[in-house]
Amino acid sequence: MRTKTVFNVLAVLFLALTLGNIQATRSTQAQELGPLSGNVIQGTVLGTAFTYQGRLTNTSGDPVSGPCILRFSLYQSAAGNDPVGTPLTANGVTPDNGYFSVALDFGADAFRGEGRFLKVEVDCGSGSFTALDPRVELTPAPYALYAASSGALRGNPVSDNAPAAGDMLAWDGNSWLPTAPAGGAQYANVIVVAKSGGQFTSIQAALNSITDADWTNRYLIWVAPGVYTERVTMKPHIDIEGAGELATKLTYTGDTTYATGTVMGAHYAELRHLTVENTGGANYATAMYNDDAAPFLSHVTLLASGGGSVNRGMLNVNGSQPQLKTVSVSVLGSGAAGSDGIFNEDSLLQARDTMLYISGGTVCNGVHNSQSVMKLIGSTIYVGDGSSAGYGVKNVNSDVDIWNSSITASGGVTATEIVGVDSYTSGSLFTAHINQSRISAFSGHTISNYSNAATYVGASWLSGGAVIDSGGVLTCAGVYDEDYVFYASTCP
Repeated sequence: MRTKTVFNVLAVLFLALTLGNIQATRSTQAQELGPLSGNVIQGTVLGTAFTYQGRLTNTSGDPVSGPCILRFSLYQSAAGNDPVGTPLTANGVTPDNGYFSVALDFGADAFRGEGRFLKVEVDCGSGSFTALDPRVELTPAPYALYAASSGALRGNPVSDNAPAAGDMLAWDGNSWLPTAPAGGAQYANVIVVAKSGGQFTSIQAALNSITDADWTNRYLIWVAPGVYTERVTMKPHIDIEGAGELATKLTYTGDTTYATGTVMGAHYAELRHLTVENTGGANYATAMYNDDAAPFLSHVTLLASGGGSVNRGMLNVNGSQPQLKTVSVSVLGSGAAGSDGIFNEDSLLQARDTMLYISGGTVCNGVHNSQSVMKLIGSTIYVGDGSSAGYGVKNVNSDVDIWNSSITASGGVTATEIVGVDSYTSGSLFTAHINQSRISAFSGHTISNYSNAATYVGASWLSGGAVIDSGGVLTCAGVYDEDYVFYASTCP
């Protein structure tokens, strides 16, 4: 069993004042008691009182027998009018050979490490108090200073190892050691959002707390597993990372305006390793909305459903330039609602290794480009069960490059138009390039090219209904159909 050495500090005061025929001399000193042997009962709680001792003598040096009244007042300085707490009075003090001892308790809040001065007043039968001058400075003993530096906790030693930022004290069986908290060290410019135990429980609150992010001072918000029901507006130079697409989900409901989503993107910011969902319940259900924004998305799932008018995985407007890598988009419409995996208006989209699944609703579009530019590489689009029409990629006055991708369009029994890649130009010439890709359209057309649009297809598989060219430029080079019939310079 461990033994504990206890140190007690006694403030010994010899009073120096003249009280009628009473004279006192004073000095202060700290005394240290020897060790106490035996077991320490750790359940004993120390109070906030301390012992004050002194000696009273008359002018001849003889001890005063009393009785006396002593009054003690605590101050912040040696002479200022800056009291701390309320004065304490000890009545009926009867010195023994002039010596007396009283317990003073100014409360725990009186001593917080700042300097303290004690004013002592004495009345030994005169009917009035006489103050000792100057005030007595209360000073710590050496081991009190050691205790103030947390040299021990509950009698157990604290390691001298220097802690790192964010460390916590952990007991290793022998001493308290600075240790990184569970889950890893708290790194600079990393903020943790979690259902419990993190710095925030809200992603938006974490974003709002950052005010100094820039090119040279980027931040990461890491989001622990869980479902976070909130609308999030990203900020430049701040990345948001989840614990995985199956572990971390951001979800929110739809809106009466199209110009919003569960997540709103920002320039120079990345969203990764999580799922973003919009459950609808209003006219528009959009998982991610970008307005003049250029976010990066990596390992993100976008889900949208339940919108009364339109459901969209992503909507890009006003010069937005999102970049997608390994992104999955799933949009489910119903009734009169339309469904777009991604809708680009006056924007530039770059997507690599992206999968889009769109189903249900009046008109389904895998990607709808309007006056935009799109680069699609190594991606898969499947459009099915559109009650009226289904388009894998629909281009209106847009330039498109499609490489190493698979695009499939199908529809329900009432579908009137099913097209793999549909291009239309109302003014200047716009171009669609399709290379080393597979374009399939069940009970429809693999490619439709209208009104000054130019579509070039090379080294690709066109499976389904015949290619349609109406007033535009259509060129096929080295393509083959679903029966593997090769077409060297014409379109099947």
